[in-house]
Amino acid sequence: MNGIEKITARIASDAEAEASRIAAEAASQAAEISLKWDETARARYAEVISARNAERRAKASRAVAAAETEIRKSVLALKQESVSAAFSRALELIAGLPEPEYVDFLARSAAKAAVTGSEEVVFSARDRDSVGAKAVEAANALLAARGLPGELKLSPAAREMAGGVVVRSGDIETNCSVETAAASLRDELASQLAGTMFS
Repeated sequence: MNGIEKITARIASDAEAEASRIAAEAASQAAEISLKWDETARARYAEVISARNAERRAKASRAVAAAETEIRKSVLALKQESVSAAFSRALELIAGLPEPEYVDFLARSAAKAAVTGSEEVVFSARDRDSVGAKAVEAANALLAARGLPGELKLSPAAREMAGGVVVRSGDIETNCSVETAAASLRDELASQLAGTMFS
């Protein structure tokens, strides 16, 4: 082997060693890059999964909140219906009292509303015809016992009402119908009634 061949062999050997070193370095860098991208991909995957899980939890939370709101609305509507039904039933019971008790109820209502003792008492058409005269007579007795003139008069007029009386003196009226009494008591008693019915 002559000098040129030795030099050529040496250059080839050095080139081969340098190529191997470069290939090894490139393989190492490729492995590092691959590892880095694997880690980045795993981190990104974890972020996406975490975001989707958070989104699902938020949607579920909103759905639960909406369902709870609907349940509260339904319960409130049921309570209101039940309270209304209870008041309607109470009106029916008052209007359906046995005659002596109903006459007493009407008489007490009229006597309580009377100021001078000489007002006019208006009933529903049904009550005017069936118990009006008896109720006015009983109310006059109650007024006389209180020291007022018992001069209430049965009105020939009638009002559309479930029961009770309207005591009238000229243009001034005191409405003691069962509907008016129930309406004034409703707000006061509704929460108590609902608490009793739904506790």
